[in-house]
Amino acid sequence: MEYLQLIGGVLLLFAGGEWLVKGAVNVGLHLRWSTLVIGMTVVSLATSAPELVVSIFAAMEGHPDIALGNVIGSNIANIGLVLGLVASVFTLSVSLLSYRVNWPGMILFTLLFMALLWDGALVFWDGLALFLGLIAFNIWLILRARSDVYKVEQDDTDAVAKPLYLGLIWLALGAVVLVFGSRFLVDGASSIAQSFGVSDRIISISIVAVGTSLPELAASFVAAFRGERDLSIGNLLGSNIFNVGAVLGLSSMIHPIQVDDMNILRVDIWWMLVFALLIYGLMRVGNRFVISKLQGSVLLVLYLVYLWVVFF
Repeated sequence: MEYLQLIGGVLLLFAGGEWLVKGAVNVGLHLRWSTLVIGMTVVSLATSAPELVVSIFAAMEGHPDIALGNVIGSNIANIGLVLGLVASVFTLSVSLLSYRVNWPGMILFTLLFMALLWDGALVFWDGLALFLGLIAFNIWLILRARSDVYKVEQDDTDAVAKPLYLGLIWLALGAVVLVFGSRFLVDGASSIAQSFGVSDRIISISIVAVGTSLPELAASFVAAFRGERDLSIGNLLGSNIFNVGAVLGLSSMIHPIQVDDMNILRVDIWWMLVFALLIYGLMRVGNRFVISKLQGSVLLVLYLVYLWVVFF
């Protein structure tokens, strides 16, 4: 039964995330935002919604390591697995905005999260600091993206807005489905962990993290296939920022998150930082502002190495 819950939860998260992304993009188009701004803000928030709901449920139901492992594992999977897979198929270009703004923002939130978690807990004030930082960063990001330095053309020729009411219906439907999917995923994952004697941490940073990263995987592949390849990177960097600022911020504001498995502090957060720093190196090595298929394959291999370290 727990396996059906797990599989059903993943499928519902994927469906809910897809509807939420469609609704968010449609609403963003009605606000007359460019595709790039929508990808960095609205789509990133929408694809982080599964992590948000899963972490809130996990924290409230007494599974703090699932709440933390879900975000840490998702941030690692977004770069190692999702970006690795997409870059292995499509050579990805990197915009100046992602290089100078999104990546430093991701590093800043990663380091802030590590500093706040260093005492083994995220409490209300820690969450508030993360969430307010996210709000400030996105306001600045939108204003910066519209400046002359990072001016992007309003070339949304393929992005035609549907009626606004459809976007709102997609948003509402996606949110409801995400709630049910997250509940199934948390219950199923915790039951499997208990039956096999596997810790919540290992289940959350592997199965749960990959499950909640499916919307990012779908959005990034679709964007790359349509030729909007910088959006693949912008979406993933933005999602990692939202995972820390919104998911952990709001979760710890609703319910304090206490670290149970200290390997989260000893191992996982350092791997998260390594993958975050690795992006900068990849953007500088070889062709600048390009992540090649070979580099994508390297990311995939490193992600497999991380899973091997976790399990063995």
